[in-house]
Amino acid sequence: MTTGAEFLVQKDSGNIDRPWDPLKGINIRFFDSMSMHSLPELYAISEMCLSHKPERIVEYGTAMGGLTRLLGRWAFLTDAKVLSIENGTYASVMELPKYEALLRKLPVELLWANEYDQSTYERVQEFAAEHKTMFYCDGGNKPMELKSCAAILKAGDLLVTHDYELELERLDITLPPLLKEVSVISVKQAQKVIERENLEVLFEEYLGVDEETGKRRTRLLALRRKDSSPKLKKES
Repeated sequence: MTTGAEFLVQKDSGNIDRPWDPLKGINIRFFDSMSMHSLPELYAISEMCLSHKPERIVEYGTAMGGLTRLLGRWAFLTDAKVLSIENGTYASVMELPKYEALLRKLPVELLWANEYDQSTYERVQEFAAEHKTMFYCDGGNKPMELKSCAAILKAGDLLVTHDYELELERLDITLPPLLKEVSVISVKQAQKVIERENLEVLFEEYLGVDEETGKRRTRLLALRRKDSSPKLKKES
């Protein structure tokens, strides 16, 4: 019997492109949709859902829909809703139409729009208003996404970003130079948002290992407005 995060992220060796190793590789398939996350990252995100119990989830960067389906499954199980925003900056969105019909069977709203337009910002505000929300930044410009979400973060909300403090030279996908510069977020960039918006760190941990060098590969950062609630986990 599976429990906790294992119920949301299930091992299926037939759907994983690389030899099974829970600490290696990022292109993990979730119900045959590609997710550009390592398995430990998917577990960590699932645990955040399980502990935080969001009523709304806003995802920046649908890409091929792998993580979107995981979040959609969580929403289906808990009567929550997901808003996933894609602006088409990453080439893998060419694959998304294959899964769009299935995503729409889940409580997922797909928004094809420029995530930085005022109309998109207003839609996110409307979607998250009066509901405990988890924001997940993994689109084309993570510093801008973190800043935008932090501005509307309510007490009790959770703000998570992917590719935190990831070295640019270790990106394993091909991106245009200008996009590559904003596809990750540095400690300095995150700290500016933390200080300006009076946030605190709940979780910051490296997840996944580079297969060639054996070095830590990716890092998640989770933030919230300061209060006295217990922390999730923080790397020592």
